[in-house]
Amino acid sequence: MMQKPFKPKKGFPKKGFKGGKGPKKFQKKPHKGPKKPIPEEIKVIMENYKLCLPIALKVHTAKITVEQAVEEQKIKDEVKAKALVLCEKFKEINFAAACKIIKDNSSPEEYLARIQQKKDRLLAVELQKKARMQQDSAQSPAYQTLEEYTKDQTLLELAQYKGTFNKGRIRDFTPYTFYFVSQDKETIIHRLSLKYLYKEEHSAMLQKWIITDKTIQKKQLRPKYKPIDRFQFPEGVLQKGAEIMLALHEGEMIRGVIEWFTPYDIMLKASGKYPLWVFRHAVIECALLKRPPKTEP
Repeated sequence: MMQKPFKPKKGFPKKGFKGGKGPKKFQKKPHKGPKKPIPEEIKVIMENYKLCLPIALKVHTAKITVEQAVEEQKIKDEVKAKALVLCEKFKEINFAAACKIIKDNSSPEEYLARIQQKKDRLLAVELQKKARMQQDSAQSPAYQTLEEYTKDQTLLELAQYKGTFNKGRIRDFTPYTFYFVSQDKETIIHRLSLKYLYKEEHSAMLQKWIITDKTIQKKQLRPKYKPIDRFQFPEGVLQKGAEIMLALHEGEMIRGVIEWFTPYDIMLKASGKYPLWVFRHAVIECALLKRPPKTEP
């Protein structure tokens, strides 16, 4: 089969970005430092004419007159009052959206319809991703396991970065996200926020099994977004039946026998019988403890 030509993602030119920084939305925001105090002369304008800071600044810089400022403030206050009423009536609409609805002379029904259309489009895209995952033989073990978890409503415990744990069930999934239900509330959890997961019924045993390297933990390492920048396993280490020791970003040392693996996941059997799913983006080191038993030809 002929390989399809490489197509860069939207916003990413083929030859890279000049300076290597990429689009502004992908750059780190500069540290602005502490907020500067409001000058006294602007405070006086705000107090004398009951103006908010942005409008008072316009008066101070002579962009508008005091009369224009008072009128602008009046309109702003009217929009705010109407927006608060709208938020009270429609709990799913936040204040910023309510203000925009009032300014655009639109209706909350139209706004909610647009939001639902956007959600439907995003859901269609996510379902396409899930279908591609199902068709990808390299990800088949992960897909089958997740299908079992969702079908059986298996109670899981997810280990996230910064030492937090989340108990609940996976309602649905895509290659990159879990639709996770915890305490009757559904949230979308991205894989990159996870280090490993296991069945909640095995929690007590596995928490004793996993040890922590304090030296690694102090480094506060985080996952790399590009797979090429992540830890690369030596050739021949990842084999079904091999016993390995994994070191993770936050110092966890996990030992187990490989049940299956994909380009993004490793399922271990810890202590001989407890399944433990490790996400490969969380791994920083791997040691081969025992090779898989030889099979007779």
